Amino acid sequence: MTTAAPEVMISHSDDHGHTWSHEQVFPLQTPENRLNRIILRRQGSAYQRVYRLRSSDDISFTLVSAHADITIGV
Repeated sequence: MTTAAPEVMISHSDDHGHTWSHEQVFPLQTPENRLNRIILRRQGSAYQRVYRLRSSDDISFTLVSAHADITIGV
């Protein structure tokens, strides 16, 4: 019996967590390695955006770092 790899679901809110975007789903493991790098692209513009991360399984995972490339005044 094969079990599916755990996944992380990422959504964002632009109104301090009152409403959330649709979740984007990413695997936490790949067949080649146990760790995965997640890159979010084309997230649009926002002011004080908040991100929410959830896992599909009852597992622990660590967010090692987060980085944002921001352009002001476009």
